[in-house]
Amino acid sequence: MKALAGSVLFISVFSVSCGSVRWKSREAIEQALRDKNLSQPSEIALQRVYSGCFNCPDHRIDLIREKGDQFADAKVTYTDLHSKEERQGKLAPYYYNVLLDVIESQKYFEMRDEYAMNWFDATHVNTSVKIGERNKSIRTSNEGEVPLQLKIIYLAFDGVTAHVIWDDGKASNATGVPGY
Repeated sequence: MKALAGSVLFISVFSVSCGSVRWKSREAIEQALRDKNLSQPSEIALQRVYSGCFNCPDHRIDLIREKGDQFADAKVTYTDLHSKEERQGKLAPYYYNVLLDVIESQKYFEMRDEYAMNWFDATHVNTSVKIGERNKSIRTSNEGEVPLQLKIIYLAFDGVTAHVIWDDGKASNATGVPGY
């Protein structure tokens, strides 16, 4: 009898404790991941080389937020790959955080390491992203022949870098391409 009473008590306690466990929705989990990404040091870089083009604005742009503070500006460095001249600036947290969200929503860390390789007369784009301990680089030899998700990341990167406040006070045309 005592064993039966003990079993009933155990099942009752177990049922109540299991009932108190809440399953999180997919949206809640994704929001928690975004919040975690925003609170970690991170680096995002994009390099474009216009293969087969002379005097084109081959460049690399690095966005770095060293502090794990979602409200901190990102440090921006634009490097002209021909002259090695650098230009410094800052990017407001809003734009940087949106770029981090785009990178996560497009599943950058699940993509392959290379796309559209062995092209010679095309725009070569290399990206690298580091968020906390996660780190990934993707190389391409033709910007136009990559998955849509990667194109979206390229466009988001271009869009947010249009909002960089440069230390030299000049306009924010980071690439030097007319009309950009």
